[in-house]
This record gives sequence, structure tokens and C-alpha cells, in this order.
Amino acid sequence: STSYQTAYNVLKAYFGSKFSFQHITPTLLRNFENDYLAKGKSIATVALYLRSLRAVYNDAKSEGSISDADYPFGRKKYVIPTSGKRNVGISKAQVLEIHQYQFEEPIRNFYKDMWLFCFHCNGLNFKDIAYLKYANIVNGVLTFTREKARLSSRKAAKIISLNLNKNALEIIAKWGNADKKKNNFLFPILTDEMDVKTKFRTYRQLTK
Repeated sequence: STSYQTAYNVLKAYFGSKFSFQHITPTLLRNFENDYLAKGKSIATVALYLRSLRAVYNDAKSEGSISDADYPFGRKKYVIPTSGKRNVGISKAQVLEIHQYQFEEPIRNFYKDMWLFCFHCNGLNFKDIAYLKYANIVNGVLTFTREKARLSSRKAAKIISLNLNKNALEIIAKWGNADKKKNNFLFPILTDEMDVKTKFRTYRQLTK
């Protein structure tokens, strides 16, 4: 919902009175793309806004609220841009520097170690880290389903398993919740008492 609200705010501000199904055309969408790229926005950001818009168009089209003529997306109309993946790596020496660096404030070391836990768990998503529980670890193997997939997929969510290496286990030993009951969260990020909105704000802050 946050993604859709952000897209709405940006697109409404840009299109103004022409922000309606009947007024938006492929040309206007191309103008939006060019203007936002000229402002230094990335292709990924522009695409994020326009995919939200396209999803709303698709709903309206499936409900019969708009005609094919009102639909501005697709071949020979407007195609949402895609950006190629950019592989940006750091050296082993730099990773070692991060491991060894210590901040004066403990909370900064906590966030640093959460990044390192992500690193040692094959790029594990920070939201998924926040939702991990002790039950997810059996004999040094971390097994879980992505929160995103668990909540959105009609199919059975894919189970992910990975071996926890020495560094990941040390981070758990250092920062894990003291009460290691299976249903307790692994790290002191979320609590069962938090409502959904509070959990959302909390793991978003972790990512930040």
C-alpha cells in the first residue's frame, strides 16, 4: 500500500488535472519518464511508479471500466523501461575491514552485524531477518519461507534452506534474544506484542 500511495502522490503531482484513465496517453507517459530521468531519478524508480499505475489500469480493464483504447501500455503504445542489473562488488579485504570495525555506540555495531548476517546468509532480506525465529534453525541449518511469498502467493511458498557459517552463528550468539524458545524471534527487532503497522515501521527502520 505504501508503494501505491507513493506512486499516486508522484503521478498526481505530475499529471494534475489530466490524471485520469481517459487523459493519460503513451505520449504523456513517455514525457513523464523523460522528465523524471532528467531530474536524476533512476529507471528503476520510474518503472516502480508506472508498474503501480499499470496494475490499476489492468484492474479497471478486467472490470470493464475502461476500453482497450484507453489502455496506454503495451506493444506499439508505452512500454515500461527496465534497467539492467549492475554487479557492484567489494573485495575480501573490505569485507574483513567491516568485520573488524567497531563503533563506539553499541546500536551501530548491532546494525553493522545485521548487515553482515545478511551477507553471510546469501543476501537474506532484512524483513525476513526480522521475522526469523529460533524454530527456523535446526542443527545449524536455517530454513524459512520468504515473508513476501508467504503472504502473497496462492501456491505453496518455496522453502529456503542454508547452512549457517561460523560468522553467522557468532552474530546469533552475540545479538540473539536470550530466551531461545522455538517461537521466540531470533533477534531483538520485532515482538509478538507489536501490531502489523508497528512491525512494518520497525523492519523498515532496520533496512534504513
